[in-house]
Amino acid sequence: MSEQIYDCIVVGAGPAGLSASLFLARYRRRVLTFHHNSPRNIYSHGVHGFLGHHGIMPTELLERGRKEVTDHGGLIVEGCVTKVERIADDLFRVSTGDGKIVGQSFEAHRLILATGLRDLTPDCPGFTDFYGLSVHHCPDCDGFEVRTSASPCSDTAKRPSASRSTC
Repeated sequence: MSEQIYDCIVVGAGPAGLSASLFLARYRRRVLTFHHNSPRNIYSHGVHGFLGHHGIMPTELLERGRKEVTDHGGLIVEGCVTKVERIADDLFRVSTGDGKIVGQSFEAHRLILATGLRDLTPDCPGFTDFYGLSVHHCPDCDGFEVRTSASPCSDTAKRPSASRSTC
């Protein structure tokens, strides 16, 4: 177990988690952020609609965000949080690892869960060959760019919509 008690632990290092971590670090709070290195938008060809970062690759956006957090004194750890428990009125314990991987525990006065979403894709042969190319999971990321195509990201009204494909 870590000897240090953090002001806040952030579970999730996507744009929301990194934004929270950055502001906490700028407020000179001791912040520890966990990332599991499996971003939802990894198949996107660019982030769109994110002010000032139009077209940036998802991996570059996350690299920049991590650097900003650490440049301001925040700590980022790669690991999968497997357990969170409240051990006192104002104290949480966050643990990593499982039966196969030796874990660690960390404590903080506050906890932010910014784990994001996970897309459930159809289990059908060949799906991954087209995922991110002609099959898109996020109308915000890719809808405008494929608006004139027959992509499953566009509906008949020519507005972006989520696809509910089945094979």
